[in-house]
Parts: sequence; C-alpha cells; structure tokens
Amino acid sequence: MPFEIQSTPKKDGFRLAAEWERQKQLWMIWPEHANNWHSGAKPAQRVWVDICKTVAKYQPVTVIASGDQYKTARYMLPEEVRVVEMSINDSWCRDSAPSFVINDETGEVRGVDWLYNAYGGLEDGHYFPWDKTAQVAEKICEVEWLDLYKAPITVEGGAIHTDGQGTLMTTEAVLCNRNRNPQFTKEQVEEHLKEYCGVDKVIWLPEGLATDCTGGHIDDLACWVEPGKVLLQWTDDEKSENYDIVRTAYDILSTETDAQGRKLQVVKMLAPKNPILITPEEAENYDLADYNLEIDGGFEQVGSYINFLIGNGLILIPSYDDPNDDLAVETLKGCFPGREVVKLPNAREIAIGGGIVHCITHEQPAGAK
Repeated sequence: MPFEIQSTPKKDGFRLAAEWERQKQLWMIWPEHANNWHSGAKPAQRVWVDICKTVAKYQPVTVIASGDQYKTARYMLPEEVRVVEMSINDSWCRDSAPSFVINDETGEVRGVDWLYNAYGGLEDGHYFPWDKTAQVAEKICEVEWLDLYKAPITVEGGAIHTDGQGTLMTTEAVLCNRNRNPQFTKEQVEEHLKEYCGVDKVIWLPEGLATDCTGGHIDDLACWVEPGKVLLQWTDDEKSENYDIVRTAYDILSTETDAQGRKLQVVKMLAPKNPILITPEEAENYDLADYNLEIDGGFEQVGSYINFLIGNGLILIPSYDDPNDDLAVETLKGCFPGREVVKLPNAREIAIGGGIVHCITHEQPAGAK
C-alpha cells in the first residue's frame, strides 16, 4: 500500500512536474453522473472514447470506471486502454487525481493528496456526497505503488499550473475562497502551495473566467507552455464578461518574473467566438431527481482553448465548430513545434458538463532518469 509521508515534497527535494515532461500514462474517469451529463451520459462517453483512441497512439491510457459502468467502459473503449474499477462521485480527473511530484536526483515519483470538497462543499459545491472522489488520489497511488503526501489545504488540480522550475500560477477566487480554505490567509495558502508543490514563487491572478462553474480555475484562463512563457485566453469583445478579466491577467503576467528571474512572455489566444450554451433539448435530458439543481436551455458554460491536453508528442485541443478553432490550432503549433496538434471534435459535449479536455484528464509523469 502507499506510504503516507510525514513531511512535504519541498523538504524532500520533490517538485510538481510540468505537463510537458515525459509521461508514463494518462488517467481519465468514465462519465456517468446525471448532474453533469445529459442523455444518460452516452454523448459524453463517445467523446471519451475518441480522446482515448487518439491519446493511446502516443502513450498508455488508464480509465477509471465505477462498478456499474465497468462493463460498458470496457466494451466501448479500445483494448489497448486499461480500465480500472473504482468508486467515484464525478468524472473530473484533473481535480481528483493526485498531483505528481518528482525528485530529479532519484527519478522517484510521489503523489500529493489535496483536500477535496466538490468545488465549495456545502456552500456553492457542485454535488453531495463527494466522499468517493476525495479518495481517488490515494487509490491511484495504491494502484501505482506510489508513496504520497497528505496536504492540509483544499486544492483542485485545475486550480494550479506549474512551469516545473519553481513557479506556480493560481487564482485567488478559488484557493482564497471561504468555501475552500476559510481557515487560512492568502499568505498561509501560498506557503502550503510552496511546500506541497515544491515551488519558490506563486503568481496570483485575481479571478478566472466569468462563466467557469468551478469559481475560476486557472486552467481555463492561462497556462505555461514553457518556462518563462504563458498562454492567456483573450477577447477583444468589449461586451464579454471576460473583457476586463483577461486584461487584468495580462497586466499582471506581463510585468511578472518567474522563480528564475525571467520576465514572462505572454501569448494571447483568442477565445471561442460563440458562447457555449446548453440547448433546451439537452436541458430536458438531464436526470436531476437526486440533485438540488435546475438546468435550463440557454445556460452558458465556459468555452476555452487554454483547456487543452499535453501528451507525449501530442497536443489535443478542444474544438467547438467555432470560427476561432483554426486560429487556436495555429497558436498552439507555434508554442509546441515538437508536438502534433490534434483537434478534438465536439469538445462542446464536455464543455456543457462544466469542464473541457484538461479538466477530464490527468497526466502521470514518467519520472525515471
């Protein structure tokens, strides 16, 4: 079983891996839950299959499925994809899988198990209970024979992003929210991030995108594409709710330096031109009998190209049948010249559930020298 280490990654010489480092495998969680996915989750499951087929050409993929859905997942997924049965409450693997830290001297990989409360607990949280999701990080470490650290703050994987060289980006709207970490000051949250991510500097942006139902995860707004270089969602539409948000983020990032003292280069990525709206037909096909929720046609979910996946030799970018899809592809080709940039059709099907490609995946670094 995994050994819980009574220390911190930073004290032990471990650091949070950057997403472009060599990966052992990709983790995903099979979708099924009625509060996220309409029409019995079948449209979403078909997108999961497309992602797995694409990524499996480049690296191993493991999909977690509940006992009720194991046979369905195994039947629909290609045989080269491993399916592991595990109890779950939701499908957002980015947020429930462990954060993986690496020791550069030994090549060892360990997991960080953050506290989890379904994006706000009983105040603004997305669902109840979340007890099974809160166990996913430890169970993945068990499957992989990885030792782990238990962190004392509430963090979702989509709320943090690192350059792998000592710098972390996040948003105050999430990690300093009273529905996540009310017992800690911003300064205390930052110290915990430094200790459990093995970083020396945290760059704080005030908020994420306006329609992000997580409260403002960084992985819809901005991400590292290499040390010293950040990709930022952008809009020139003055009527957009995100117009001022992205400009504030740009002003902060363009005057910041990283932990190594480099002035940041900020690359703008135009947002999808059209909003992501749930149709009346889709709204009618959610089964919300067990949830205190209402979903109406016209409800807007976040649309972002920043929420892409980095794999071994691969960039998988969400596409929405939007006029700006091809512009986003060209932007990422410029940022990742050594990787094949592949569009994921019908990423809108994930987006209307409340996240995008990055949100439903979590890479496990190879770690070994």
